Amino acid sequence: MATILKLKNITKEFVEPRKNIVALNSVNFSLYDAQCVCLLGPSGSGKSTLLQIAGLLDNPTKGEIFINKKKCDHLSEENKNLIRKKYIGF
Repeated sequence: MATILKLKNITKEFVEPRKNIVALNSVNFSLYDAQCVCLLGPSGSGKSTLLQIAGLLDNPTKGEIFINKKKCDHLSEENKNLIRKKYIGF
């Protein structure tokens, strides 16, 4: 099966005045063609943050995003929009 989404060492930190909040810490994930997955976890565990990063709606603090083997984490907003239009749906 072909890998259609790969998240490699994804970290997301939110900078707050009193402290930094680590929402995701070195997350690795792969999604393969024709695979169906479910993302479960308690409130505040980073599910929405992970989906926003996977959907190119937010940028990780660290890590790499690959969609159809193309590195996507540092693309322009215009190119991210084109990839979302062609490959991503929620």
